[in-house]
Amino acid sequence: MPTRSVFGLRSPICGRPRYGVPVTTYQSAGFTDAAVEVTRTYTRQDLADLAAGIPAGELPADLDVDAVLDALDGAVAGAFVRATRP
Repeated sequence: MPTRSVFGLRSPICGRPRYGVPVTTYQSAGFTDAAVEVTRTYTRQDLADLAAGIPAGELPADLDVDAVLDALDGAVAGAFVRATRP
């Protein structure tokens, strides 16, 4: 799975499509009623809990974890993309 670096971290989730990309992809393929249904939005605490599982040696030494958590608070979500095949 490809990864992308964000805030000095490399993660497969950092490369996921933004909100409108899956919808337009389905629509351009002929599907109708394409929509994104957000099932969970991650809070700062959720992300802090996930970050706690990352070994310290894998993080850049100068990374300000609190700044990253503040920037991502509410910006990360799990979602389904639903569409109808005509």
